[in-house]
Amino acid sequence: VHDRGEAFDQAFKKSLMSNPALAPYKSNSKLLMPFAAFVIDDYTHRGAEAFELKLPFDEFGIWNDSLEYVKKELNLETLEISAWSDLKDEALLKKLQPATPGKPTMTWA
Repeated sequence: VHDRGEAFDQAFKKSLMSNPALAPYKSNSKLLMPFAAFVIDDYTHRGAEAFELKLPFDEFGIWNDSLEYVKKELNLETLEISAWSDLKDEALLKKLQPATPGKPTMTWA
């Protein structure tokens, strides 16, 4: 484990996908590598807290609580906030990738 703030080098990033345990995911490397880069960058800024499975706040709740304000500020008639787990449209799911924890993604309809 690297000390907080110490940058991970390119060799680590390259070796990540050469790890035999990750072989089944090699076809998804275009999605995995940006996520890995996000996690590495997050780790360099926040340390071990970056590996927490939950955010220290309710991201979905904040968006929902701010819905009317965001609609007003962006001059929108409608705005839908959806949890990733509630989305069923495969085309939309692909369009939204790669969302990362704490970094929501959006699309315009």
